[in-house]
Formats: sequence, C-alpha cells, structure tokens
Amino acid sequence: MSLDCIRPAGVVDYNGRVPRRTERILIVLVLLAAAWLRVYHLDNVPPGWRDDEVVETTVHAALIQQGHWLLFFPQAEGHEPLYHYLSAAWISAAGSSLFIVRLLSVFFGLLSVAALYQLARHLFGGRVALVAYLFVFHRPLLPGRWRALALAAGATVVLVLPLAVAIARTPQGQARLSVVGAPLADLLRGDPRYVLRNTAETLAMPAFTGDPEYLYNIPGRPLFEPLGALLFGLGVLLAAWHWRQPRYAFVLIWLLGGLAPAFVSTPSGYE
Repeated sequence: MSLDCIRPAGVVDYNGRVPRRTERILIVLVLLAAAWLRVYHLDNVPPGWRDDEVVETTVHAALIQQGHWLLFFPQAEGHEPLYHYLSAAWISAAGSSLFIVRLLSVFFGLLSVAALYQLARHLFGGRVALVAYLFVFHRPLLPGRWRALALAAGATVVLVLPLAVAIARTPQGQARLSVVGAPLADLLRGDPRYVLRNTAETLAMPAFTGDPEYLYNIPGRPLFEPLGALLFGLGVLLAAWHWRQPRYAFVLIWLLGGLAPAFVSTPSGYE
C-alpha cells in the first residue's frame, strides 16, 4: 500500500522537488555538521566523568568481558543489556578513555539523525507503506492487512518477553522505578502536583526552559535557539492542524510518546 492511497486530495507530495543527487549531498553535509558538533570537545563537555559513564566502564563492560552474559543488569538500579554489550565490545577494541567511551553515543546520535531524515522523507516525500493509525482514520483499508498486524504484534511479544521475564525474576528489577518514578507514585496516590509541574516544564523546554543539571546540558538553556524553536512550534501546529492524516497523527503521537516519561519521572530538585 502506498501513501498515495491514504493522502487526501490536495495534499502536496514533496518528493522530487530536490534532485536526488542534490538531496544526498545535502544529507551528507548535515551528517558531517552533526558529527562535528557532537565530537568537538567531546571529552570535556560536559567536564569529567559522569557517574553513569564510570559504572559503564568499570561495572557493566567489565562484567561482560568476564563472561557474565545477562539479559538484565541489576547494577545501578537496573539496566537493559543492548547498549552495554555494544559498549563492552567497543571498549575492548578501542580503549576506555572518556573520549572513546562517549563515541558510542555519538554514533547512535548520528544514526538517529539519518533515521529521522529517512522517516521524514518517507512520510512527507515519497511512496510508503503505512498501516499504524489507520485504525482511527482509514478503517476500510485494514481488513486485508490483519496478517501483517498480527506478525508485528507477535514479533513485539517475542522481543519483549525475555527481557520482561528477566526483570521480573531479578530482585533489583524495580529499583530504577522506585528511584525515578516518585512523581508517578504521587499521582497514583492522588497528588498530581509534580506530574503537572514536570509536564509544564517539559513542554516549555524547546523554547523557554532548560534542564538545570549541568551534566546533561548548559544549565537552563532551552533545547532550541529562537529560530529553531519557532520552526519546531510551527511544525507542531501544522501537525495538529492536519491531525486526521495518519502521517501527521504519527508525528504527534511519536512526540508525546517520547516526552511522556519526562512527565512522570523524578525532576531535578524533587522533594
């Protein structure tokens, strides 16, 4: 199924406005710029070792190198294993300096830039297969696609179940929730104050507020500069205006889904 069959009449297909070769050159330039901005002063911004980085190099990677192959690491309030296996392999091959340790996250950051480009191109510039959210907006298109949906659901269960079982069998499996989930616990007890505060502060971060923790950001600095914040806001408004189109609905749900953990997790200065 192509995007054309669910695109309402009058919606512009942006594919083809830029020659493919030019498009490729531009995305390479974007990735190079992103790499430079991410790598420049990587070993001293933020300054020194973060506690998570110390745990990663001295605990998780060391356990893997010693032959402890776990589906869930109980150390440091509990961690899923994929990043730690990749980190252990990277440290074994390249070393354990702060710059080297941080390069793995740089790689995933650049991968996310490339993935975002591909997603945006498929959603708004090309012919794509879209099934999710069709439940709400294009139900007549679903009857012949139940096998694909069942396969996707089954694959999700197969991937998640082993980790879920490992967490359930680990005494420390709920430790991280107890550490970072205090506002959610308050909400369940009938006190929504911290969840509401978190939600307001998180929604304001693109343009008006910033994380006070210097290890994650320049304290108090918004996510975007003024022009970027303006473009971000216009994009959200555009998606909200066209929310009945699956591709715009997907963007909104993806955005809120990504922000939701910040709404209910422990903020800096929580008391």
